[in-house]
Amino acid sequence: MTYVVSAVLATGLYADGRYADALALYDKALANAQASGAAVSGLAQVTFQRAMVEYALGRTDQVAADLEKAVAIDPDLFAAHYNLAIFTPTPAPCPMP
Repeated sequence: MTYVVSAVLATGLYADGRYADALALYDKALANAQASGAAVSGLAQVTFQRAMVEYALGRTDQVAADLEKAVAIDPDLFAAHYNLAIFTPTPAPCPMP
């Protein structure tokens, strides 16, 4: 239950623009979910939200990694796929022969 409470509070902090506080609570929520050892509903969404907070904080190096985790947890989470496409660098075009 601590997992859910931390995630809900983090979402409120994120909405208020308190990104550092939100990140700390998302981290706590994910740690509590992992410690429970059980399958946790909504884990992909929390991981996705954590990625959005990291983006707001300018931690773009971690955003793609969290989005990949969210997609791995829930392959149907469209928002994670969409944002992952944005954050994944595209390869340089091949020069024309």
